[in-house]
Amino acid sequence: MRISKRIILLCPCLLFIAFASFVTVRDYGRLSRVEQNVEKGMRIDQMLNARPQIVLIGGVILLFLCLSSRGKTVWALVGAYALFVIVMTLLYRESGLQRLNMNPMEFFARFRGNPISRQEIINNIWLFMPLGILLGKLIRKPWVFLILPAFSFVIEMIQYFARIGYCDIVDIMNNTVGGIIGVLAGWGVYGLFSERRQIRSEPDREELQE
Repeated sequence: MRISKRIILLCPCLLFIAFASFVTVRDYGRLSRVEQNVEKGMRIDQMLNARPQIVLIGGVILLFLCLSSRGKTVWALVGAYALFVIVMTLLYRESGLQRLNMNPMEFFARFRGNPISRQEIINNIWLFMPLGILLGKLIRKPWVFLILPAFSFVIEMIQYFARIGYCDIVDIMNNTVGGIIGVLAGWGVYGLFSERRQIRSEPDREELQE
């Protein structure tokens, strides 16, 4: 596979960053007014929904860190980030609630709704992109695309049966999209690194043949 084809795998990631930036700029004014009314007792994920600029900057930095990681660092980041996802999705939740939504079409209503709902969708995509990148760099088999939807599904089921949140198929869809974008980016970067190693090793081989 040529370098140009490797770069194509990074395009969904770049397009999402551009899209998230556009939505952040467009909704910034309305979310700033919401942020002024944010209660001190709000969960951290709710606070991040009202502060998309923090998510955007932090997300880009985290993606760059995951994309540039190599070797054992990738394994360490997988464990650390998987723990972070579990904490964010299970710890900061309202207890005593058992709600279920199995209507995928609700995605469109939420995205066209208020900016908080729209930002929540974008944040759920952001959440699984780094994990997708890391898994893509470790696993280059098609079944890797099943890991992240399964992980998201397990989290949603725990939320439902433990009565600590809202079991939502829209969240699973958003997490899956983020995971797919991340895996493709991970494959692309891994391919670029492999291509560079091959190019560097070719002169050494030629010298040995001479």
